[in-house]
This record gives sequence, C-alpha cells and structure tokens, in this order.
Amino acid sequence: MQSEILEGYATAGPELIALYEAVPSAEIYALVRDLLPPGPARAADIGAGTGRASPRCWRRPGS
Repeated sequence: MQSEILEGYATAGPELIALYEAVPSAEIYALVRDLLPPGPARAADIGAGTGRASPRCWRRPGS
C-alpha cells in the first residue's frame, strides 16, 4: 500500500506542487495569523506541503 501511495505522489507531484504554489501564503494563513504571537517569536512549522510558506508566512508586514 505504501508503494502505491508513493507512486501516486510521484505521478501527480508536479501538478500538486503547481496547485499548492498557486495559492498565496497570505491567503492560506489569513484565518490564523492573528493567533500568532507578535515577533520576534519561534514557531514550529509541522505540516505537509511543499514547505514554500515556512520562510514567508510568518513575516509580518513591516518586519
């Protein structure tokens, strides 16, 4: 079963990445941004996806 899952990701990977990357980070995190502590702060980004949001999503405007 695991090999089938990995094969599915290998096949659909480029399309999935394009879909993930098409949504702006600000839009993804808009509903939870006000729950984050004011910076500077530390946060663990534990999730799934391409990882593209990690460096950008926690920067607040003007920081």
